[in-house]
Amino acid sequence: MRRTTEDGGFVEPRSRPWIWLVYVLLFGASVPWYLPAGPARLWFGLPHWVVISLVASLGVAVFTAFVIARYWSAPDDETYGDDGH
Repeated sequence: MRRTTEDGGFVEPRSRPWIWLVYVLLFGASVPWYLPAGPARLWFGLPHWVVISLVASLGVAVFTAFVIARYWSAPDDETYGDDGH
């Protein structure tokens, strides 16, 4: 599904501020600097900060796949020559 502006131009994902906000939040969560100092609790046999980081990294990957599938527009094949350039 191609997203266009009123003048027919394409809207790229990078021009959507909410996408940047989600990336900042996910990357901020992937580095658990906000956790209090002290002994690490174990979750699933790993320190809790490792589990938090892995889940946030998975969130970045899933969100990136969502943005590509939903908002990224590729030019039509006929825009290019027969050799794809």
